[in-house]
Order: sequence, then structure tokens, then C-alpha cells
Amino acid sequence: MADAFDCPPPYLMPGEHDLTSLEVYYEHPAAREALRLVAELGESGADALLQAARALREARGLDTATTDTATKTRRRRLSRAEAAEASRRETELFLYS
Repeated sequence: MADAFDCPPPYLMPGEHDLTSLEVYYEHPAAREALRLVAELGESGADALLQAARALREARGLDTATTDTATKTRRRRLSRAEAAEASRRETELFLYS
């Protein structure tokens, strides 16, 4: 889709963790399969998947606070210029980190 719209992929993704989401989607086939399976289950399936992921993170001693707040926060839709600038910054962070 990014090629069709001639824009960076993070520009097409909602939320503040766009680049991280994109990396997980492309680098982990199991994550893509999980999304495909959950898509047919609707919101209750997504909630169950999030609950299981939080429990797994907690069992491994990983922080779950950032996951909880990210899913509860709704951000306003960015203008094209704002989205392009945010995408540029995220791409630079990715390339230079």
C-alpha cells in the first residue's frame, strides 16, 4: 500500500508506535498469523490476545505499563503534513539507531 500511495509505511499506520508495529509485522511471521486469526474474532479476540500478551510479558518480567497506556490512549488524526513529518522523524530514528 505504501508503494501505491508513494509514502513511507509508518504513514499509513495509526498510533504512536507505528515503526515498532511495522517492524514486528514484517520480521515475525507468527505475529502476522496471530493478527490474521484475531481479525476474524473481532474486538473480543483482540482483547483476549492483548490480555495473553500482557500475561506473557509479566511472566517474563517485562514492563506492561507502556502496553496498557498505548491501547487506552486515542490520538487525534494527524494532518498530511504532520503525519509526513512524524514518519520522517521515525524513519530517521530507525536508520540512525
